[in-house]
Amino acid sequence: VFVSVIVLAATMKNNIKLGRICIPLGIKCNLSCEYCYRDICRKEIPRKATNKFLSYLKSLDTSTYAVIFSGGEPLLYIDTIREITGILPKHIHKKVMTNGLLLTEELVDYFNNNDFEVHISHDGKHTKELRGQDVFKNKLQLIKKIRYLRIVSVISNQNTNVMKVYQYIQNKLNRPFYFEASPIIPTGENDNLITGFNYDRFEKTLAEVLRIRNKSPFEWYHNKPSGMGLNVLLDGSIVGMGTLNKYGTVWDTEETIRNNFLAKEQKGIAYCQQSICSIKPCSMNKSLACQHMCRINRIRHDINDEV
Repeated sequence: VFVSVIVLAATMKNNIKLGRICIPLGIKCNLSCEYCYRDICRKEIPRKATNKFLSYLKSLDTSTYAVIFSGGEPLLYIDTIREITGILPKHIHKKVMTNGLLLTEELVDYFNNNDFEVHISHDGKHTKELRGQDVFKNKLQLIKKIRYLRIVSVISNQNTNVMKVYQYIQNKLNRPFYFEASPIIPTGENDNLITGFNYDRFEKTLAEVLRIRNKSPFEWYHNKPSGMGLNVLLDGSIVGMGTLNKYGTVWDTEETIRNNFLAKEQKGIAYCQQSICSIKPCSMNKSLACQHMCRINRIRHDINDEV
C-alpha cells in the first residue's frame, strides 16, 4: 500500500487525524516477487507493538475508520494481528493484505468472525512466474470462503489485458469479489517487466473491468468515509513506505509531520512540469515522474472521467 505522504505538504495544519492507519508488521515475506517495491528499502522496523501505541489504537475515535495490516507478509505476524484486533474499537474497519499462502481454515474463520476485509494478491495466469507460487493451486477453496474478499493484481507487461486477468480470476473463484488492478511501480530493478508495456490495451481493458466492477453490490467496501491515510509502525512512527524514512509519530502535530517530511524528502517532492501533459494539476511528484508512471497517471485520470 502506497499511501500518499505528498498530501502532507498541502493539508496539514492542526493535530493529526488519520482516516486510515496502515501498519506494516515487518518486511519478512515468504515470496520473492519480481516487482516487489520492498526491495527499494530493507530497513528493519519494530516487530512488537509498544504499550503506548496499543493505548493509542484502543482510544481511536470515529475520525479513524480503518486499520490495515500489511508487510512483508502479515500472516507471518498473526499474533500481532490478533493482539491489535482484540483492542480496536468496534467501529474500526479491519483489512489484511496477504499473498494467502499461509491461510488455514482457522484463519479464514477468524477473519470472517472479526469482519476482516481480506486482500489476496493474484496476477492471473502469470502469477506463478511473477511471484514464484500461485496461491490458487493449494488455497483456492479457502479463499472462496472469505466473506469480504478483494483480489489485487499487479499489472506488468506480462498481463496488460486487465479484462483477461479479471476473467481468469473470476473463472477460478466463481464467486463475488472486489477487484483492483495495481500497475507495476518502477523500482530500478524491474525494468524487464515494464519495457514494452501496452498502455493502450491497459487503458481499454481497465475501463471495461471497472464498468463491471462498479455495478456490483459491495456494500462492505463502498460508502466508507474518506480520510487521509499514513503508514504507522508498531511504535507509532509515521513513515514513508518506499523509504521507511520517519516523519514523526501519531502523537505529533501535523505541522511537525509536514516539516519533517519536507526536510527528509526535499529532493523528491518537486512536481513534474511536463507541458504536454493533459492533467492539470498533477499529483505526480518528481521521484515517480518517469515516463511509465506519468502515462499510468494520465490513463487513470482519463478513465475516472469516463467510467
